[in-house]
Amino acid sequence: MNTRRTILAAALALSAFAVAPAHAEDKPTEIRIGTQKGGLFPAVRQRHTVEDAFKPLGIEVKWIDFQFGPPLLEAINVGSVDFGFVGDTPPIFAQAGAAKVTYVAAVTSDGNTQAIIVPADSPIKTLADLKGKRVAFGKGSSAHNLLVAALDKAGLSW
Repeated sequence: MNTRRTILAAALALSAFAVAPAHAEDKPTEIRIGTQKGGLFPAVRQRHTVEDAFKPLGIEVKWIDFQFGPPLLEAINVGSVDFGFVGDTPPIFAQAGAAKVTYVAAVTSDGNTQAIIVPADSPIKTLADLKGKRVAFGKGSSAHNLLVAALDKAGLSW
């Protein structure tokens, strides 16, 4: 069973390997990590785990916040971020757009980490109640995929 510590250790080792230079003079001075509110990296960031690992190498860690996955992957694609953690759907859209991204680790999910949220006093109580309603989501995000799956499950179309 993979624990968060095991996943973090693997991701850290892979990220260190990914930025390891061919020659000492090519060593980067910083590694830029894209984060989102959810996921693994906010806890890692708070604990300074990555900073502590890179500090002896003289490498500064810079954290860059994103609202959701697609903009983070675009930042990786254009070279303004070195590493990031996103959901299942954004890499598919990025690859379809010929983005230059590489997977270095994956985390399994039981599917219980996302939800469709409505105001407490909303008349919407079931997926079927979404018929004719407008739903906000980030295009190409994991929420996009969640909505597509939910609508399909409810027998609703776009």
